[in-house]
Amino acid sequence: MESKMNNRPLSSGISYTISELFSGNRKIVIPDMQREYCWPSVLSVGQNCSLVTSYVRDLIRSFNDKIDSRMGLIYAYELPANHIQLCDGQQRTTTIYLLIGCLTKIISKVDEKQYRQAEDVLISEFERHDDHEPRLQYAIRESTLLFLRDLVSNYFLGEETDIKNADWYFSSYNEDHSIQNILKAIDEINSMVNENIASGLLSYILCKISFLYFDMQSRRYGEEQFVVLNTTGKPLTPSEHLKPQLIGAMKNVDNAIKKQYSDMWESWEQFFWDNRPKDDAHSNFVVDDYLNEFLRWVFICENIGKETELFRDDAKQYSGIQKVLAGSRIDIVEYYKGKDVTKLFDTIDKYKDALLFIIKNNITIDSDCSSDTDFPKYSLWDIMLKDEDAKHVIYRLTTSHCATLLPVLAYVKTKIEKEETPIVNNVIRLFRICWEIAQKNASNYDVVRLCVFIKNNGDNVLESLLNQNDNLYTESIKKSAIVRLSEGMEMNILSDYENEYWKLIHLNTVKGESGFIFNVLGDNINAISIRKIAENLRLTYERPTNQLRRALLTYTDYYQGAGWSKIGGRYCYAKDSGYFFYMFHEKNANIQVKTELLNFLRDIQNEADVDSFIERKLSPGNEPVLDKGSEEWKKLVARLYKDPHWFDYGRGRGYVAWNDSRQCGYMLTSYKVTDGSFAKIIPTSHREEIGKLCKRLNENTNSNWEIIEQWKLQRQIEKNIEGRKHLLYLEADFLSSDESLGELCYSISTRDMETWEIFNSRLLDKYPHADKDLDNPNRPYIHIGKIQGTDTDLILQTLTDILKFLHSL
Repeated sequence: MESKMNNRPLSSGISYTISELFSGNRKIVIPDMQREYCWPSVLSVGQNCSLVTSYVRDLIRSFNDKIDSRMGLIYAYELPANHIQLCDGQQRTTTIYLLIGCLTKIISKVDEKQYRQAEDVLISEFERHDDHEPRLQYAIRESTLLFLRDLVSNYFLGEETDIKNADWYFSSYNEDHSIQNILKAIDEINSMVNENIASGLLSYILCKISFLYFDMQSRRYGEEQFVVLNTTGKPLTPSEHLKPQLIGAMKNVDNAIKKQYSDMWESWEQFFWDNRPKDDAHSNFVVDDYLNEFLRWVFICENIGKETELFRDDAKQYSGIQKVLAGSRIDIVEYYKGKDVTKLFDTIDKYKDALLFIIKNNITIDSDCSSDTDFPKYSLWDIMLKDEDAKHVIYRLTTSHCATLLPVLAYVKTKIEKEETPIVNNVIRLFRICWEIAQKNASNYDVVRLCVFIKNNGDNVLESLLNQNDNLYTESIKKSAIVRLSEGMEMNILSDYENEYWKLIHLNTVKGESGFIFNVLGDNINAISIRKIAENLRLTYERPTNQLRRALLTYTDYYQGAGWSKIGGRYCYAKDSGYFFYMFHEKNANIQVKTELLNFLRDIQNEADVDSFIERKLSPGNEPVLDKGSEEWKKLVARLYKDPHWFDYGRGRGYVAWNDSRQCGYMLTSYKVTDGSFAKIIPTSHREEIGKLCKRLNENTNSNWEIIEQWKLQRQIEKNIEGRKHLLYLEADFLSSDESLGELCYSISTRDMETWEIFNSRLLDKYPHADKDLDNPNRPYIHIGKIQGTDTDLILQTLTDILKFLHSL
């Protein structure tokens, strides 16, 4: 089934089915801040069974009763793209994923079409041909992730029936609490489902169970909002019930006045209806939903100044307004009980006028970052209605959106209240300032302080920014304010500098944090210099090419440790714009690397032709000059610089691994090397020699052997080589001092296990010193030996003899 959300970001406040959640290349990640999977070991309240059994029973009951079911709310954020990090809903999501797996195994021999649909829910098509990573990812512990990978491939979608006795089940899994509970859950699920209900239940789960997605934006906000959303907060009464309650709460007001305020309420509803999106995609627009959310904005803006001394950075100590901002709701009728409700109506009407001003002047409240000159812009309605194909459930503005909209909404309302006409360009300027601040500081605590700051300073916000010592107002924002003021800023004009700067800070390497740009430009800051450096950023750091990556090696080696892989320590650099954003903005980034990246920017800031500059860097005599690391490491970096082949090999990935024990390097095509996605880095001359050997060996032997010039693990080769039974691996040693071919290692493998049994014994008889993989004796390959020296004829004769011997078996 083609999902309406295939590879598109999930939208907050939208309802999705299970098959829509697990679609495209999307993965659902249980982040390390979450607890272990525990439902199979927790008893359901009032029932003599686990939560897993209780939950599955309820699903089966809903299926039998033909009732569509909702999983409730799921709180999460997406980082990186297509990786949904769950802040809440882990236990339900894991249980339903395991249930889908068990049902898929049952129907695998019965309904191929349904099996393929379920298979795509368990693991994406891309991963089925890549690293076999399932859609459900556990970041709590790597062993859980590896177990899930094999569970999906070998049990749910394979022939395996006894998990604990499978050769991929390691004894260490017995100490992993999540894995043991997953095994318990599978046993409980299998005891409740059978072939009679499997097909129908599976279809029901994929298409009839849905959940409401709530976007937490980031890990930081996910943690703090999770605390708030688990505290008590009275639900906001739906607006259709608010009107009669508020009108009824008006004391000592005659009926004629009440009629005026009743008409005012209807004018608000009419306002949202008249200003709704008119296109067919938004035909299900619900006025009441938008009015309800609008009343929340009013409540925050009006009361935020009353709790200034109560604002706290700790979510557990949030003030009442902070809780409303984070997601808790409040009963407005109860809050205004005993107060003059007519003043509330008059205030809301002024905010309605302020919102109308923003809408009528086409002022956007949010825009995504982009490497292009024209970045995407969103109106208020675009923000509220993220998915045009989904049911239009209200989208509650996130704290970041609130940081951008609410301070300006309050500013415009104040102007209107004073019977002053807001200046459009000055409102746009305030929006831009709020957006820029929100990119780095948009926690709940930051938003309420920003709202108070804008509300108190209004038209004088630029001058006021210069006097702030709070870290909310970063040095780059203050610097920008200085430049704006030095440009002779007028309230009714947006200067060229402001417009060019607005485009610059939307680049993916900047994202509103422009401090490093001011560092590069020094005192040469104007519209022209900003435009030029933005252009050259788009040509380099925004879309790094292999040419750029090689040229950067002439500055330094950019060593950035990135953990550990199966073959050694990883490092990466310049693989995408995110790398540069991290290096410029993260406190833990390598200072030397950041310095050299800034030096490159200084070198190109005035370059008319950046490509020519990079070409000059790649000319002879500009080889990397390294001042750290072993001689072997320096050789590796020099080889990366000289030979573009390796960057082409790792295109889109860009990870390099260094193996200290073997003193050699590998180019990785996957961040996690688990089943074969790397190649040993060797000089071009070696590869050319091996290519000649391949050709001559094929002529000499006339056999069905395939010769691979780069070392790859068995699974990777079996995936890429179709129709080949026998394989010969050649691995060149690149550490010979004179860069001659030096030493070759060669290994034999076969995909035919019966043939392997013959090979295994006879090869060991003929080559008793062959090195077999002792850690995995059933793995079908064997290292025969090494050829020393650079005599190509000797190498050719040795390999020809081996191939003829194997061909005779």
